Amino acid sequence: MSSVESTPTPTASAAVDAVAQWFAALHADLEGMNRDIEAILSSASDPTADVARLAKAGRDGIKDRVRVLLGERPRVNGAGLIFSRSARGEGKGVTEWWVRDGDGDVTRYQFGVNPGGQRFYDYETLEWFTVSFTTGRPWLTGPYIDYLGVEEYIVTATVRAEVHGRAVGVTGLDMTVAELERELLPLLRLARRPSALLNAHGGVLVSSTSSFAPGDLVTAPPAGFLRLPIPALDATLSLLVADEPADAR
Repeated sequence: MSSVESTPTPTASAAVDAVAQWFAALHADLEGMNRDIEAILSSASDPTADVARLAKAGRDGIKDRVRVLLGERPRVNGAGLIFSRSARGEGKGVTEWWVRDGDGDVTRYQFGVNPGGQRFYDYETLEWFTVSFTTGRPWLTGPYIDYLGVEEYIVTATVRAEVHGRAVGVTGLDMTVAELERELLPLLRLARRPSALLNAHGGVLVSSTSSFAPGDLVTAPPAGFLRLPIPALDATLSLLVADEPADAR
């Protein structure tokens, strides 16, 4: 098996740099929204407020800020703040998640947040919540099947939200893999050889070759491929790239 390559070709380096820049810009937009939401919640509450009161006090401000992000990033499907149930103290979830509606605006999505309900969504056990909330690291999760029921693969980017000096949840955004492909395939093609973008677990996010499909797991580079780290999101992403162009095989 090939290992991570330390001296990639110029074209492979160009693809790595382009993908890193794209994710850096996405993360900057998410962090910017998170900082604004933190400020909205801080100004609308006092340090004793539980997350239910935080959510109610900041709902209009969160909606407005998500509307801005979705306007700037038309391929993002939804965004918002998912609060920690433990921060509320009674086990019931609190969510402020906004998605595009059919009229060109945003609408609030209602998750099943009651542990006793049939549609209970136990989000605090899921990777997109746990990693960012417990470690404070930015994270990208997916692809996975969308909870909203559209039967599409999606990816979720998250960062931790803190208000009055305490962690209250995660701010995030969703994109379908189809939309992610539209953004990233032109960048992967800069490598001028078959390539695939991998998440932290080796799961395929986007691929320029039929050899790999979104959701495939690549635990080690197959023969004829190199794995190049991407300096973005704490270098948890990598590019799997053929060691020679397809027409040279």
